[in-house]
Amino acid sequence: MKILDKFYTWRAITWVKIKRVIGKLTFPVWYIAIAIASMFLISTHIVDTWLAWAFIMLSFFVWIIKKSRV
Repeated sequence: MKILDKFYTWRAITWVKIKRVIGKLTFPVWYIAIAIASMFLISTHIVDTWLAWAFIMLSFFVWIIKKSRV
C-alpha cells in the first residue's frame, strides 16, 4: 500500500505542477494557439472566416477582462 500512496502523492503533485504551468502561460501563447486552430478550421472550411475571427476577438476580450480583475 505504501507504493500506491507514493504513486498517488506523486500524481497529485505532478497535477498541481501542470496546473501551475498552464496558469502561468501568458496570453500570447493562448492567442497563438487559438489563431492556429482557427486558421486550420478556416482552411478545412469547417467554419466561416468571420466565425473564426469572432472566436479570436472573444478570447482577446476575455483575456482583457481577466487581466483587469487582478
